Amino acid sequence: MVLAVERLLEELKARFDVPVFTKVPRYEAPGLFIRVDAGEPRASTVVSEDTLMAVQVYGGDLDETITLIGRLRQYLMDECYRVNPHIVWWREEAGPHEFPDPDTDTHTRYQLTGVLTTTLDLPA
Repeated sequence: MVLAVERLLEELKARFDVPVFTKVPRYEAPGLFIRVDAGEPRASTVVSEDTLMAVQVYGGDLDETITLIGRLRQYLMDECYRVNPHIVWWREEAGPHEFPDPDTDTHTRYQLTGVLTTTLDLPA
């Protein structure tokens, strides 16, 4: 079974030219990167599930960070479900908004949250 977070990680890595992680790198984080965090999935139909996701952009430069979170938001709302057959829909819950990370003083963090609907892997 492929989890929604795996589907989104795969998609964002293919579409954006910055590193994409599920955890902030402990040492020497890149200057600009995306972090994806997922909640528990819930079945929405017999062939799909909904997962609450937090998608964050960390950056050392405020303008780059805001530009990337804007591009990411647009992609999630308008394109990801068109290009990836396993992503059915993105419904934004909140954001983007500044979400300071107390563990870093070198990066600004912006976050948006939403529900990602993905297909389930069904046995053949």
